[in-house]
Amino acid sequence: MLVRELFGGELNVVSPHRLLVENTRWGEFGIELDTQYAHPDKSLLDDPHAEDSEWARHQHQRRIEFHQKLVN
Repeated sequence: MLVRELFGGELNVVSPHRLLVENTRWGEFGIELDTQYAHPDKSLLDDPHAEDSEWARHQHQRRIEFHQKLVN
């Protein structure tokens, strides 16, 4: 990991797509894959889907399934 090599510190794996490099001289560095699919919005997954079309419900269900696979 480049950040750890340059600044020292300890690597903390928060999730498959989010890391922290802690205890460096300059504090903590957060590193993450910047995509909505890697970091699901918990409120989106918990709230009932407001769209009333079959396509919207299908799309919402696929998104939930994708996020659940990432977490497990």
